[in-house]
Amino acid sequence: MRETFNDIWTYNILNNEFKQLNAGNKLACEARKDHTMAIVGYHLFVYGGINCRGTFIEDPVLFNFCKNNRK
Repeated sequence: MRETFNDIWTYNILNNEFKQLNAGNKLACEARKDHTMAIVGYHLFVYGGINCRGTFIEDPVLFNFCKNNRK
């Protein structure tokens, strides 16, 4: 099994830099690979995938960029 991660990063094309987003001092979602993601407005929707134990994940996760990225 490949290593799986649960971090979320953004890329700023103007500064040519990546920035890790803060998920409110908690895990953004269970670490996974081979999942599907879509961005709709200010929301990132993550569905499915396989965790580090090889188990299929079927829980939907919604990440709000505005709410979770405030300083």
